[in-house]
Amino acid sequence: VRLLMRAPMEQGSGTLGLLRRQLDYWYAVRESARQVSDADAIFVLMSADAVDRILAVLGSPFGRRCFVALFIQAKFHWPALGIGPGGRSVRLSGLAFRRVLAHPYLIAAASIDATLLEAMRTDPVAARLHFIPDPGEIRCTLDRQAARAALALPAAAYLVLVYGVIDERKGVGDLLQAVAGMPAGLHIVLAGRFAKGYRERLVAHGADRLLAAGRLTIRDRYVDTDEEGCLFRAADLVWLGYAPNFHGQSAVLAQAASARVPVLGKSGGLIGRSIRQERLGLTVDPTDTQAVRERLAEAMASSSAALAPGAAEFAAKRSADAYRQAWAACLFGTGESE
Repeated sequence: VRLLMRAPMEQGSGTLGLLRRQLDYWYAVRESARQVSDADAIFVLMSADAVDRILAVLGSPFGRRCFVALFIQAKFHWPALGIGPGGRSVRLSGLAFRRVLAHPYLIAAASIDATLLEAMRTDPVAARLHFIPDPGEIRCTLDRQAARAALALPAAAYLVLVYGVIDERKGVGDLLQAVAGMPAGLHIVLAGRFAKGYRERLVAHGADRLLAAGRLTIRDRYVDTDEEGCLFRAADLVWLGYAPNFHGQSAVLAQAASARVPVLGKSGGLIGRSIRQERLGLTVDPTDTQAVRERLAEAMASSSAALAPGAAEFAAKRSADAYRQAWAACLFGTGESE
């Protein structure tokens, strides 16, 4: 099996820029594939949605050799399911997707978005479509108090974790503004690399005041797997209150479930849909400060098990084992695919 990653491409805007980037990608993949002499190789095309238009017109960059197409950001199906906007030219995206799935040398197509399979369930091409879970396992041998001690976090506080790349999408400003009007027993942890200039912008949302009061911890750096495990073990709640214009999924959702930590996430998009369907925590409109405070108070008064009764089941479906089994089903027709 040969994995071909997306090659660096020139930037551009508008439809012509999109087509240029897709064409550059297609030619880069074709050139890489030609260097593989094994006639029996199976190619995996990553981010197939980033080249779907050109694939639909020019066909496979692998010629007459077999391949699997992995779709990462396909969203033409979102409007029909009430998830969010379907991106540029929804109808064209759907047509290109179906044309790719009908390619004679395509073994299978895969998506990290289970709702794509849901939307395509009755479509004739659905038999070729598989779900590949985005894995998110957390490992930590410490208990909660030991994890907090290792991270120098307050032992008795209620800890809300914001994890990953810390930028505008995360809705951190909304969280800080809500917490500023709540009891002192609530503590926020921002862990992960900050986008350039974003930490300074949080001053307007009260970050400096919370820092001075000892209610905010900032770990603006790369987080390794050991520290990651401690952070999730130490947390009482994980914040997924993404910005209104973000409708996609968050890999942190699976990590929180793996650690059996409930989440408080935005009510819309894939995040809200997953939280409600999988019973992983609470949802809220992050821009509604009073509603966020009420949800935080509700979380503080509840147990993790009561808030996220579906965490263990969801985590099992997003484990490394589930990931391997899904790829086996996709590539070799073994096991099951959601």
